[in-house]
Amino acid sequence: MSLKACPFCGMDGEDMAWYFEYGVLEFIEHPNTDCPLSDEKFFCADTWNDRPIEDRLRAEIEKWKSWGEHVKNYMGKTEFDKMQTETS
Repeated sequence: MSLKACPFCGMDGEDMAWYFEYGVLEFIEHPNTDCPLSDEKFFCADTWNDRPIEDRLRAEIEKWKSWGEHVKNYMGKTEFDKMQTETS
């Protein structure tokens, strides 16, 4: 399982992982002292990767993108582009 980047500072999750000699994740420790999660330890990748609000927002964005495509198909590309130009 890959580790997500830090939601606060963007540091790559793999740069925070400590593994046992045989490749099993031991814990995740955040070394960036400028981040709110500095010196925090997480012992489960699922806990670190759990981002319920972010996941819901991404799903909502995808829903609206899909809706926008339906509108564009209904109106026709030319009319849709004209509408976007008028609102910009």
